[in-house]
Amino acid sequence: MKSKNKLSEEYLKRIFTELEKFKSEDRIIVLISHSFLELLINILIKHKCKNHKKILNSQEFSYAIKIILLNECKILDDRIFKKLNIFRDIRNNAAHDPLFIFPLDKINDLIFEEMPRDKSILRICERLVLYVWNTHSDVFKQYL
Repeated sequence: MKSKNKLSEEYLKRIFTELEKFKSEDRIIVLISHSFLELLINILIKHKCKNHKKILNSQEFSYAIKIILLNECKILDDRIFKKLNIFRDIRNNAAHDPLFIFPLDKINDLIFEEMPRDKSILRICERLVLYVWNTHSDVFKQYL
């Protein structure tokens, strides 16, 4: 049987493999990345909040509210909170706009200063996922 850490690494690799398959499809990259980020946010809620069942099982707690809650509790820092909020808006457009085009004016808002400045949408989404993953990998490895 594989260890939890090994499973976690394989899970992350599978997400990146899935993203790579659709590297020229901005909408799909955004939707896959966001759905994985939402999974990670839900894991943080489950791990950090004593009332996690109410939060996770209620439609009153949208993704936007969850990231606000995690930011207010200092689980998500201000920098990642801002990027996740911008990405949430992009994801909403990707999900609801039949003629979605990734808003290029938002790319610089999603780039991390300390990471390579590749401005491809695929790489930006990967780095957003990696930042959240790496910041809380000790938690995620317990669940994935």
